Amino acid sequence: MLTKRLVLWLLIVALLLIACNPTATTSTIYIGQLDLDMYDSAKKELVWRGVAKKTLSEQKDPEKRQKNIAKGIAKLLKNYPPPQKKK
Repeated sequence: MLTKRLVLWLLIVALLLIACNPTATTSTIYIGQLDLDMYDSAKKELVWRGVAKKTLSEQKDPEKRQKNIAKGIAKLLKNYPPPQKKK
């Protein structure tokens, strides 16, 4: 069992370590999202919605980015058209 004095000493040491060696890092994560909504203009209602998300990397060359976009669109449209509703 820790005594109050030991707990206080550990707390002081921890605070000193934080104060003497402050290190923090930050990073930015870019996420691209494509939303595609299909409407029935006659009925004025949404008939299908697709969403694709991807974490984007700045290091990739433009050709690779374009390939990733094409893959994302193909994946997004994989479930289109929606199944027919039974009447």
